[in-house]
Amino acid sequence: MKAVAVITVAGLLWACLQPEVLHSAPSFLKGLVGPNSPMPHPWDTSDATKLLTAITFAGLGGFWILFVHILFPKSRRFELRHWYYFFLGVLTVITSFTMLLNAPGPLILTSAVIGFIGTVIFPVALYLLNHRMLAPNLPLWARPRKISLCLLAVSFLAYLALAVAYLWVILFPN
Repeated sequence: MKAVAVITVAGLLWACLQPEVLHSAPSFLKGLVGPNSPMPHPWDTSDATKLLTAITFAGLGGFWILFVHILFPKSRRFELRHWYYFFLGVLTVITSFTMLLNAPGPLILTSAVIGFIGTVIFPVALYLLNHRMLAPNLPLWARPRKISLCLLAVSFLAYLALAVAYLWVILFPN
């Protein structure tokens, strides 16, 4: 796990030290304090993928490993740690190959768009897991309440609305 953290930090440092990033750093740092010029326009359709990237990176965690482990009984013969390392390895190989095809920036945006599909599916998967699969096996006091179902529905509808808005902006720019 420490090796993964070290490699991640090294990759982030490498990305931050790119000439394009270093050139943009002063204006970016000024923008952290507050707007340094009036907004040129409120919205541009080319910003949709960047916005979706920000939303995606605020979303998912290691839920999918647990979800696969619980939904597919045959997968239980392997520990969660083994699944984690399997997915980590597969995603590392995929990332290594795709980095040869394009610059990191567009790849991050593309992966975020793909990852957002998981963000939309996440509340549904959580509902299936907590309210359908686990709830019948739990004592009454430990079962999820209706408020959690309502909150899952709200989050699903919010993510779905964002996905539909993103598709609308991309497919129908004007």
